[in-house]
Amino acid sequence: MIRRPDLIVGVQFVVSGEHKDVDRFRGEPVEDTGITSVYIGPRVVASFNKFSAELGADLPVSIDNTALQVVPDYRSRAGVSVHF
Repeated sequence: MIRRPDLIVGVQFVVSGEHKDVDRFRGEPVEDTGITSVYIGPRVVASFNKFSAELGADLPVSIDNTALQVVPDYRSRAGVSVHF
């Protein structure tokens, strides 16, 4: 981490994931809607003057879905904010 009065920059290692059980329709389970996934990846955050920014990427470690589904190969995030 770099910390100065006018600049802060940090690097993080992020582990994220999600779990979703199968949906139910009219009381019966819908077999192709469940997923469990785990992602890892880097995240860089910076703040300078009145601006903050974030950039991150998630690479899959484990993806287990209940049937044929479209799932991401990777995820990316970016954001910028202005402080008043």
